[in-house]
Amino acid sequence: MSDDRGELLCIDFDHAEALRIALPDDDVIVRRAEQLRALGDPTRMRVARALQVGDELCVCDLAWIVGSSQGLVSHHLRQLRYNKLTVTSGPS
Repeated sequence: MSDDRGELLCIDFDHAEALRIALPDDDVIVRRAEQLRALGDPTRMRVARALQVGDELCVCDLAWIVGSSQGLVSHHLRQLRYNKLTVTSGPS
């Protein structure tokens, strides 16, 4: 059998410890992971990008821009707002 652990601990402890300490708390990491999952949907990514570039847009404009129905865009906007990925979407 092979033991992958090796005999010596070969790390730059000071550097590794400084990086470990600099990592955000677990709750921040979980929240960011949830935000990234929210952007994993292509339509949500399009909506978020359109809002980023176009600033305030109404749902009807967003629907036309991303090529989806207003109802679907509204659904995706709710998901983006829930995950704190957009602060404005213009009038519905």
